[in-house]
Amino acid sequence: MIKNTLGKGLSIFMLLAVFVLSGASNKDVFKVLDDKGSALNIRTPAWVQAYLAGGNAAVEKLEQYKEKYCFVVLVSDTNKDYAVSSAHDMSKVRNEIQNASFAGARIEADWWQLVKHKKTTLYRAFTLWVREK
Repeated sequence: MIKNTLGKGLSIFMLLAVFVLSGASNKDVFKVLDDKGSALNIRTPAWVQAYLAGGNAAVEKLEQYKEKYCFVVLVSDTNKDYAVSSAHDMSKVRNEIQNASFAGARIEADWWQLVKHKKTTLYRAFTLWVREK
């Protein structure tokens, strides 16, 4: 989990749920083979790139998310449908959150990638959850 500081010294633990079956971290090298936008020539969203580079704090620094608390759920699995549905399941998200109130949290966006890591090919499903500050 990542500790974020919310205004006036209020600390809260935000969710960084990563269920990676291969045991790899975001710092490992992944080759993207396909993604949600490839059929329509849509580039990977800035929030996904920011998350991969710097976690939830990097997403919150993007202009469109400066007034929101953001947390990304990343689920990786060899089955795309399982990965995507798990990343959207708020009951699983709530089980991972400690010392926090996320009343009003909603899904802002999602993305998936088919990646190759070493000899393993799997789907990574990202779901961006937000709550207004």
